[in-house]
Amino acid sequence: MKKSLEEQYLDIRVEMQNHFKEMEKESKIEMAALKALVALVFFGLIVLVII
Repeated sequence: MKKSLEEQYLDIRVEMQNHFKEMEKESKIEMAALKALVALVFFGLIVLVII
């Protein structure tokens, strides 16, 4: 059974939306990790300055 072009288009759109949602989750995790790293470095520098 061959799908109509509209059905194929909708399938592709749904797949792309799911893919973008996954990428968004990953980028949020990466941003959180980056912020944590920056905070650690900043904290380390402050401790070094105090000592």
